Amino acid sequence: MGAGRNALAVARRYLAALAARDWEGLGTLLSEDAGLYDCRRPQRPVLGAAAVVGYWRDLTTRLPDLAIEERAALCCGDEVVLEVALQATFPGLGTLWVSGCDVVQTKNGHIANIRAYWDGTLFRAVGLLPPAEGEDWRRPTLRPCLSGSSREGRAIAAVREYLAACNAHDKAWVARCHIPNAVSVFNDMPSQALRGAAAIASFWDIVFSKRPDCSWTEDHSVAQGGQVALEWSLYATYPGLGPIWVCGVDCYVVRGGRIAQARQYWDGSVARVGRTPRPQERAGPMVWPV
Repeated sequence: MGAGRNALAVARRYLAALAARDWEGLGTLLSEDAGLYDCRRPQRPVLGAAAVVGYWRDLTTRLPDLAIEERAALCCGDEVVLEVALQATFPGLGTLWVSGCDVVQTKNGHIANIRAYWDGTLFRAVGLLPPAEGEDWRRPTLRPCLSGSSREGRAIAAVREYLAACNAHDKAWVARCHIPNAVSVFNDMPSQALRGAAAIASFWDIVFSKRPDCSWTEDHSVAQGGQVALEWSLYATYPGLGPIWVCGVDCYVVRGGRIAQARQYWDGSVARVGRTPRPQERAGPMVWPV
């Protein structure tokens, strides 16, 4: 537990340094060979402490009122999963919220790497990101799943059963993986939420019918009590785009062996190349399950 608290303290100092625009302080938090691996730029990681600081300096120059607010944190060993909301004035679009999730891996009191899961729609709309790539992600080598108690092991098992149900394209099985009043939300549809096991299963049944070859692979999982964060890779063929690879992370709350909440973070703009943000993408921060 002590390692988790230390890692969380480091991750929060990272957010504080960004808020203060303390670039020297940010640099001291990063390992010399630290990397920022962003799912929106799958083939273009930012490598080295100086480059990571430069990335943030450039982004805050272009979005000077950018602010990041922590929404939730899961700690496991030397890793922290930070769910956050970013607010900034996007040129021509106004002041908007974007929800994302950073998986921060620490080592010896420093940040070794950050795996960032954000939707790129708004950023691409104003030229802050290159066109969507839809390619396999160059990430650091991910270690096996981390879990401690048997409760955490059971929580991870429940999430893995859900992943298996999705890969089987089995609507009824997906429903059984959730408690009746489960809630599922997505960072690329921030003002919407799927409420109830039946609604969640119906949503995924539509996805299965439209993307008959879609399949998910677990890349890495961490757990704390009944909370699980699972990093995944998705393969699917999209009309007009062909085969694409997309990575994301889902944050779950598991109760009684079934999923009560799921919060999904990924770059949905990969599947929506060339279109402007939808109205709900301008509505505010992601709906938070209660």
